[in-house]
Amino acid sequence: LKDKVESPDVFDLNISLDSEIYEYAKKTGKLNPLTGLPDALFVQKEIERRLDDKNKIAVCYVDMKDFKYYNKRYDYEKGDEVLKFLATLIYDVVKENGEKDDIAGYIGGDNFVIVTTHERYSKICSELIKSFDLLIEQHYEKEDREKGYIVTHTRRGEEIRSPLSTLSISVVWNVKRTLSHFAQVEDIAKELKQYAQKFPKSEFVVDRREN
Repeated sequence: LKDKVESPDVFDLNISLDSEIYEYAKKTGKLNPLTGLPDALFVQKEIERRLDDKNKIAVCYVDMKDFKYYNKRYDYEKGDEVLKFLATLIYDVVKENGEKDDIAGYIGGDNFVIVTTHERYSKICSELIKSFDLLIEQHYEKEDREKGYIVTHTRRGEEIRSPLSTLSISVVWNVKRTLSHFAQVEDIAKELKQYAQKFPKSEFVVDRREN
């Protein structure tokens, strides 16, 4: 991954699913065809299983801010390339900084999820943000990189200026509160996402509230 950060030209989109959990997702037909990562249902079942087993987990919800404007500026085909890029980046970061049973998954749109441990989430999120911020510019044209934003227009012709894409990561974990249901995890993540997206740069926020 360090080579990919220092030299983006060596970055590729090949995910090597070389752990038992990914192999199981493949065998059960639970890999998303666009990103190659386990899909939303597979990730949900894994979270539910770990909660039922009383495991200490950290669930990191990852999304790109204002991705709809990127699609509008560059078209959906280019947008799919960015999603594949982010999928591979998340997979690599989790593989290099997480535990062997950690999961990098894709839940639709521009939303990804990482299931890891209390000890690993901070390193994973930090490395993901660092790498994404360094590499995402290669998906923009030179003029947009130099300006630091892209220009789109509303149906009325009004100009919209959107900064280059950043990441918002919401971390839900069961260190101070009991997590008993997948829906509870999602609800907390949605609350955190609203806060995380207020930052002008890539950032991860952690739920530190008690029950």
